Amino acid sequence: MSLFLRVDTRGMAGLKLSPMWQTHRDGGGQAQAIAPTEALDALRTFVGNLPLVCHNARFDQIVIENEIDRTGHPWRPANRWICTLKMARMAGAGRYVGPAPGRPDGMSYRLEDVCGALALPLDPAQLHLGHYDAELAGLAFLRLHYQRGTPLADP
Repeated sequence: MSLFLRVDTRGMAGLKLSPMWQTHRDGGGQAQAIAPTEALDALRTFVGNLPLVCHNARFDQIVIENEIDRTGHPWRPANRWICTLKMARMAGAGRYVGPAPGRPDGMSYRLEDVCGALALPLDPAQLHLGHYDAELAGLAFLRLHYQRGTPLADP
């Protein structure tokens, strides 16, 4: 499932755009975009009652729940959320970048660093596009849990 979400850009003047948003805007994503309520309907249909596996699942959970609240959408997901970021931390599957505030062990567990530690193929040009990051998180989950025996981690 690959959808573009219609974004209200009023009030965004002067904001620095991330490479992901730049690609979305310049690639015509807004012309193909659907309303947030349609996206939530599609997500609900797609996931059903299955667990949601995300890299930094708490962030994704907050974004989705805020959008549900903002739009008044009737869906209230009761799905389990599984966080590959927390799983990677438990397994030590990251990249050493040196100590820094908030990172006393010196490890980075960004999705690209976890993929590197797990020897997963990575296309930097696709990185941080939603569908690609979702696929990488799924591959990281499979490698961490089924091949390394890392316990499942909730957000």
